[in-house]
Amino acid sequence: EWFGGEHVFLQSEGGSPDEDISKADSSVQIIGSVKSPGEYKYDNRADFFTYLSKAGGPSAEADLDNIEVIRGSTSAKKALTFSLRKIEQVPQMENGDIVIVHALVPNYSITNSASILGALSALVWGYLMDRIGRRNGITLGLVIGVLGNGLVLFAIQSSSFVLAVTGLMMMGITNSAVLLGRFAAAEVNPPDQRGRAISAVILGGVIGTLLARVAAVPMSGFAVSIGMDELAGAYLTTLVLFAIAAVIVFLGLRPDPRDLGREVAKLYPSIIPQGEARPISQILRQPAAITAVTAMALGQVVMVAVMVITSLHMEDHQHARSDIYSVISAHTFGMFAPSIISGWLLDKWGRSRMILTGASTLLLACIIAPISPDVLPLGFALFLLGIGWNFCFVGGSTLLADQLSPAERSRTQGVNDLLVGLASATISLGSGYIYATTNYTTIAIVAGALALIPLLMSLSWMRQKPVNAI
Repeated sequence: EWFGGEHVFLQSEGGSPDEDISKADSSVQIIGSVKSPGEYKYDNRADFFTYLSKAGGPSAEADLDNIEVIRGSTSAKKALTFSLRKIEQVPQMENGDIVIVHALVPNYSITNSASILGALSALVWGYLMDRIGRRNGITLGLVIGVLGNGLVLFAIQSSSFVLAVTGLMMMGITNSAVLLGRFAAAEVNPPDQRGRAISAVILGGVIGTLLARVAAVPMSGFAVSIGMDELAGAYLTTLVLFAIAAVIVFLGLRPDPRDLGREVAKLYPSIIPQGEARPISQILRQPAAITAVTAMALGQVVMVAVMVITSLHMEDHQHARSDIYSVISAHTFGMFAPSIISGWLLDKWGRSRMILTGASTLLLACIIAPISPDVLPLGFALFLLGIGWNFCFVGGSTLLADQLSPAERSRTQGVNDLLVGLASATISLGSGYIYATTNYTTIAIVAGALALIPLLMSLSWMRQKPVNAI
């Protein structure tokens, strides 16, 4: 179905000899984010779209609002910038023109703003869940996510950048509330089963992600059928899933994990701390608590630092996008697939050994990653990076849950997730600068040095932990 104003680009199977610049007296060069960049014979009857079609059309990452034409002699060159969305701006091509189709530049400031807001909201959620309970807190977070998705859908239809960013930030707030649910799962289980409970929550997140991806395609088709943009399908899917989760949590999570956790604590007075809430600063002076927080925070930092830059590193070595996707997929598999067994291993090995193993695996990944830019070594290194993150995250979460009395759980866990979120946002901003000014090996060295910290702290905790500690 055509609505008018569309542009169709048809790429020929091969250029004819007269399009070879070596045989042409005049030409137009088109480079950048197009499928077949090159130089094409100038024809005064051809317009811009003719040359764009010869180049195969714009690639997926092309910024159609930022196309530049370099024109003129060496001594008097000038640049014309225009948007394909405004046809009246498109210039007529001239002999010798150089067309640059710029790529979209990811707005990391927006991404990090959402991450920072999500981290800050974790602190608020921690204190709020102490007052209204886990069930009500998680349900409220999911409702905010439903509203955030709705706001993004409205923003897509109305082309409102501000509303889109606001909606994405609301979804970041939802993520913080839902992520605290892993502690709720730990608290309602006996201490020797908490690792399995937390890993089950993380595994559930993987299942939710797969459901979202499976549903996104038909939902995108549905969005188009009701006159919405195809991109709206993903947000429609998330909106529906958040709404279903909110109903299930509110109706099914009874009794409230906060109250049930208090009853479980009474059954294990020699293992689970009792009494009034201590100041956060006092809790974090405990070797076990600070080891747990450090394992989660630095595990996240090491993972993000190497993972984010690996795709840029591979692009610099001219890898195909399919190769980059394969390496990142191996990393994602390493992050979440171990949840099938990591909880069982954690309850069998103990918290400190799990963190030690995770930190060691992170260190090994940082050593392997810069050795070769080939796909298989990078894929293996990123797979190990994911496993190390999983072990540190599950082990640290469980160890922290062990150190807290019922009265101090939610707020302390909120502070922990605040620190983890801020550390992640900081390294997301800093790793790009480090890579731009140095290289991939430097990123790996810095990340490996950071992985040594939880490794050494877990060794220290193993030597001084109480006999009854898990």
